[in-house]
Amino acid sequence: MTTIGAPLDLFGHVVAFDRQRGRIVVQGTETLELIPSSTATWTRYGPGCAGAPLLDRVAGSRPVLGGPFTLQLTSLPAAPGLAVMLFGNDLVHWGSTTLPVELHLIGLPHCRLWVAPVTDWLRMVPHAGVSANVTVVVPLQPELAGMAIGVQALVLDPRAVW
Repeated sequence: MTTIGAPLDLFGHVVAFDRQRGRIVVQGTETLELIPSSTATWTRYGPGCAGAPLLDRVAGSRPVLGGPFTLQLTSLPAAPGLAVMLFGNDLVHWGSTTLPVELHLIGLPHCRLWVAPVTDWLRMVPHAGVSANVTVVVPLQPELAGMAIGVQALVLDPRAVW
């Protein structure tokens, strides 16, 4: 269990689990309730571009506050290159635009933007070709608990014809 702040110096306290409310109760000079956080999950959301690389999590990796979360890009071009990972906190709207957004106007036919990218959350990912693992550390910020965060990757392929 991760705590925020220093643990209390407890002596002579009683600890019990409240099954009805699903929390641990500590009773002594004061009453404390330890509320378990939601279990973090990962779900693939929306198809990638036709014939494009795939983005998924590494098996067994989960996004946990304060911990590492490893993503995997597969089916990358064979030559070394660069990918851009877009992280966003909205899967429904990007400003006043409803998601997903068709990207054919910028030369990406059959592609859509599925997340509202947050500029400060962009990440450049160099890769050696074929596949790449990317580990991000989820910030230990309680306000992120229960929030849906989206991630999408754009792979730059210098062999592509524009």
